[in-house]
Amino acid sequence: MKRIFLAIDAALSEACQCRIQQLKTELRDERIRWVKPRNYHLTLHFFGMMAPDDEARLVGLLGDFAATRHALTVELGHLSFFKKAKQPQVLFVDVEQVGELKALVADMQHRLVEAGFIEAPKSFRPHLTIARMKKIENMAQLLSAVSEMGDLPRQQLHVDRMVLYESIQTAQGAEYRAIQSFPLS
Repeated sequence: MKRIFLAIDAALSEACQCRIQQLKTELRDERIRWVKPRNYHLTLHFFGMMAPDDEARLVGLLGDFAATRHALTVELGHLSFFKKAKQPQVLFVDVEQVGELKALVADMQHRLVEAGFIEAPKSFRPHLTIARMKKIENMAQLLSAVSEMGDLPRQQLHVDRMVLYESIQTAQGAEYRAIQSFPLS
């Protein structure tokens, strides 16, 4: 069994990476797990643990689906947080101009329901996770640093493929291994 998710690879521009490095430096005393740039992605769907037979069926379904879809473009925007009980848990780059991407995911989820991979469509908020945090000691510093950083330099992200990944948990954090890539026409 593998822990599987479907994603779009995302590489940040040098200007964006420089700004994130500044943020890392400013917040170096906090217990923040920064995502390695090679692991940047937009998750389209998290499947969880999957048996090899189901994985093979899923690869076939996604291959057929991708062949019917066209490449698209989204824009990476501002920094934001997902919070739990008012405590930031995830720092991410919001994704904008997402109409086509949301339509792609909705159509894909419909097919996943029909094939029995999921029971019902899930809400989808496209984002690129930059860091994860459990407890922030100096909340004012975190909020100030992110606020001062402002929006990252705008960046277009051309989406021309989806990638099915295995997520492998290690002591250093998650590592992702590509299982199959699905080009969009």
